Amino acid sequence: MREKTVNFILRRRVAVLIVLLAITVPAGYFASGIQFDNTIEIWFLEGDAGLARYREFLDLFESDELIVIALAPGDVFTTRNLRYIDRVTRRLEGVEHVLDAVSLTNVELPRAASDDVMIGPLMREIPSGAGELAEIRRLAMANSILTGTLVSPRGDAAAIVARVEHIEGEFDYKVEMVEQIRSILSEESKGLPQLHLAGSVVIDEAFFRYTERDSKLFMPLIFLLITAVILAIFRRPSAVLLPLGVVALSLVWTFGFMGLLGLKINVISTILAPLLMAVGVADSIHILSQYYEDLEEGMTREQSIVAAFGNVFTPCLLTSLSSAAGLLSLLASALAPIRVFGALAALGVIIAFLISMVLIPVVLSFLKPPSGRFLESKSSGTLAGLLASLGRLGTRHAPVVAAVSIILSLGAVYSLTLLVVGTNSMDYFKESDPVRRAVDFVDTHIGGTVSLEFLLEGEMEGAFKEPEILAKVEALQSFLGDLPGVTGTFSIADYLKEMNRVMQGGDPDRNTLPDTRAMAAQYMLLMEGTDEIESMVQDDSRVARVSARIRMEDSLALSGEVDEIERYLETNFTNGLKARATGLIKLMHDMEDYLLSSQVRSFSAAFVVILIMMALMLRSFKLGLLAMIPNFLPVLLTLGIMGAVGFHLDVGTVTVASIVLGLVVDDTIHFLHRFKEEVRRRRDSTEAIRAAIDSVGRPIVSTSIVLALGFWVLCLASFRPNIHFGLLSGIAILMALFADLVVLPAAITLLRPKFN
Repeated sequence: MREKTVNFILRRRVAVLIVLLAITVPAGYFASGIQFDNTIEIWFLEGDAGLARYREFLDLFESDELIVIALAPGDVFTTRNLRYIDRVTRRLEGVEHVLDAVSLTNVELPRAASDDVMIGPLMREIPSGAGELAEIRRLAMANSILTGTLVSPRGDAAAIVARVEHIEGEFDYKVEMVEQIRSILSEESKGLPQLHLAGSVVIDEAFFRYTERDSKLFMPLIFLLITAVILAIFRRPSAVLLPLGVVALSLVWTFGFMGLLGLKINVISTILAPLLMAVGVADSIHILSQYYEDLEEGMTREQSIVAAFGNVFTPCLLTSLSSAAGLLSLLASALAPIRVFGALAALGVIIAFLISMVLIPVVLSFLKPPSGRFLESKSSGTLAGLLASLGRLGTRHAPVVAAVSIILSLGAVYSLTLLVVGTNSMDYFKESDPVRRAVDFVDTHIGGTVSLEFLLEGEMEGAFKEPEILAKVEALQSFLGDLPGVTGTFSIADYLKEMNRVMQGGDPDRNTLPDTRAMAAQYMLLMEGTDEIESMVQDDSRVARVSARIRMEDSLALSGEVDEIERYLETNFTNGLKARATGLIKLMHDMEDYLLSSQVRSFSAAFVVILIMMALMLRSFKLGLLAMIPNFLPVLLTLGIMGAVGFHLDVGTVTVASIVLGLVVDDTIHFLHRFKEEVRRRRDSTEAIRAAIDSVGRPIVSTSIVLALGFWVLCLASFRPNIHFGLLSGIAILMALFADLVVLPAAITLLRPKFN
């Protein structure tokens, strides 16, 4: 059947090339139109309760996304600095998709007016006299709403805060907006202290910019690596061009399918191209190695092509299916981008297999076979000697190899207890990154750049004019203020207390809530129509919002307090008064819960599916379990390394176990497939092991090196989770290579399984 297939392909080789080209052209068109999207909504499955709550919050309060511009001139309250703040604030208000921009120069606050109180600006015009500046400083520093939001407690740093429209499913507008704001700052900031641009929107723009940079960097580098490694192994240009052709077509077809479905690139899918490029060469190397081996045995070119296709088709099919199964196990993840990544990567692996089985025989039929001297050189040299040594190590010292493997496994199990689950957006960036430095500056000098939001709902209109309910809001703020990473909390209660203080002559001791509903209603009537009141209460004061500003660096620590926060809300908000946590930080906490469950479920699914495939291939469940030893061991050790060195289990590294398991099983399948053939020739197991290593060892080593180097290219990534993913995956691939060539032979030697 396989001979008929390859002969059919060869007889119609020109037509085959035309078909491949006909598919590639439209695929390239669709691939060229793929866009980037890293909005928070893409991480959650439709119907997710946390996402639904966030959308409800956005319907009421529009957005919780901010852009923060901070400067630290030493003394904010000078005419020059205040004028600068005012100019930038006014220009920000004119930027498309900026809902509002607030700073010291336009913020409206409760102010005393005769025997009444009014809402007015802190300053009607920029003061120039020393006395006026001193009075503005006094008013600002005495106001609890301003300190920690728009001005530092010491008055040496200030911030302009822009609230940005949240458009679900759209991302480009954020990039354009940040570019426009950078241009404004460049024009306005000449001769002024260094500015720091931070906020969730700035972080999103950085994700786009760095993802675009990484995509342009990785593909040429991996192509160069593949070229160098294959040229070093085969020393023939044709042997290089064939795998590169397979890789190029696989990428175009996979991304073309992605574009056809309207899927977008995100921070996870940036590793899709390096993965497919590294995996795509594996089948090519095995076909070429077998082709050269058959030529060395005296076959003609046509006979060698047919024989090579027949010999490698089954193991290559099994390896591709096992890799696809490992990647499809990511469909068990509760995070949508990881599901999409798993499906696309699995599709890419199958596409690479199909293209390899069709393109390589056709192209080889056009190429002149290599010389006899070249063929003889393939069975000798340093690599051949190294493979022979590894084969002897596994068979002659099997008890020692087994003992060392068990000790390492126990150490890895202990290290797993040290593994930290979760991350925050800052963990993506290196410590030296300007985006991270800007966020750190704002968090340290002004206040948090992200917020944990609370949606509070009463049963009746005007609920948040009731003193008892306002007291609960104040108590919630006090509780939140004691949590790690919280720099300040804000609600309608703060404005009511400030108005009460102003009404009482500015006495700091009178910064308390109004005593009666009538007084609260009067204060809120005075604030009616202002941005401040609309950003804090809605629906005739039946719904309110409490915002807790968070230092981004501490968001992971705060996530550990979410369960306690939920208990507090359930205990203190009863009898028709509801309070629910939401916002970006809450969604990040939900992601952390999903991360751990995703790791467990996807890896378990991959292990079971691959075990079944191994058992079917070997026609024995026990032998299938034996074959999983060299595949489970490197995954376990890799996770142990993560715990030992302090790498977090995050959105980047959560896929390591399933992906690595799906990839490293390839070498095991090729080894056992050849080993079974050698056993059938009535050799004992030791001789069969050595013969199998001698035959498939070179392509196994070659593909493992290409895979490891391909993953290690990710060490040049802009994001730390991607760096960790690449580093760990490359290490796991090489550990799996050692396990297949040493640990698996040792296990066979000790257990003496019977292969039918």
